Amino acid sequence: MNVMKKFFITGPARSGTTIMSRCIDDHPQCICLFEGYIQKAAFGSPITRGHSGRMRQHGFSREQTDRLRNKVCDAKTFIHWYDECAQILKPLYDKQEATHIGDVIHTCPKTKLAIKSFPKIFTIRDPRAILYSGRHHTPRNNYLPQYFQCIRENLPYINDNTLVIKFEDFIEYPEKIMNEVYAFLDVPYNDNFMNRTKKPYDERFKFNPNATQGFDTSIINKWKREKKTMIVSDDMKNIIKQFGYEE
Repeated sequence: MNVMKKFFITGPARSGTTIMSRCIDDHPQCICLFEGYIQKAAFGSPITRGHSGRMRQHGFSREQTDRLRNKVCDAKTFIHWYDECAQILKPLYDKQEATHIGDVIHTCPKTKLAIKSFPKIFTIRDPRAILYSGRHHTPRNNYLPQYFQCIRENLPYINDNTLVIKFEDFIEYPEKIMNEVYAFLDVPYNDNFMNRTKKPYDERFKFNPNATQGFDTSIINKWKREKKTMIVSDDMKNIIKQFGYEE
């Protein structure tokens, strides 16, 4: 079995992880799952419908999902699972020459340790935008607790194998950022992500409409409409300072 080059997208939810995974997956040499949830099998959490449902969206049959899932029990088999996935997905996605496979993993401390040595793309977004997004999402949600949890879990593992990408830069300068991402993954630049067409099993990204559409720069500054009325916590201020956002 061919051993694939692995990579992981580890930023908090609503920081561009979906559109980043989609753009990487648009590259002919890359396959990017979206929240495969297989870490739940590897690190002791009970398997939920989330894993089986998501893998069906990726194109797996129930039998394939169950067979591969039952092989995963620790960090080593967790990593090897992606090689087996790739052998199924290459023909499904018409990517027989694919060399890379990755996944989006937001939180799971044991997973962070297992992927420490692999290339990681950490996306970050201004916490005030996260607050605004929760206020205007239907149903309304407070995304900040999950946002801070993900950042706390990831910060100890941001190292030389990590590329940090600001969501705002990504949306405003997608070609520049994806050039950096592809160079980081060691694949040649490809502009399919800017001129994408429908591809097999595209529904795996469609639960977030922004991920399959163009880059809408208007979403970057929407939160500023409520800037004067926002209560910015100390945790938010720390992130703003740490990642170089304007106060």
